[in-house]
Amino acid sequence: MAGPRTPRELADRMRDHREQHRARDGFVRETFTQPRDDARQTVREFLDRYPTPAQHNFLMPSCTGS
Repeated sequence: MAGPRTPRELADRMRDHREQHRARDGFVRETFTQPRDDARQTVREFLDRYPTPAQHNFLMPSCTGS
């Protein structure tokens, strides 16, 4: 198979490949965009609600005993 001759051919080939191999697991994947400040607030709320041990040590160093 020869390589694409133009960037458009490459983009079309990549698009077709993604469509053929799209996940078929029933999970709906969506992309959302927000203004930066709103996105930071959304992330902060998520991290406050679902913290991980690594974030806990990073955000609250006094809890690590250092």
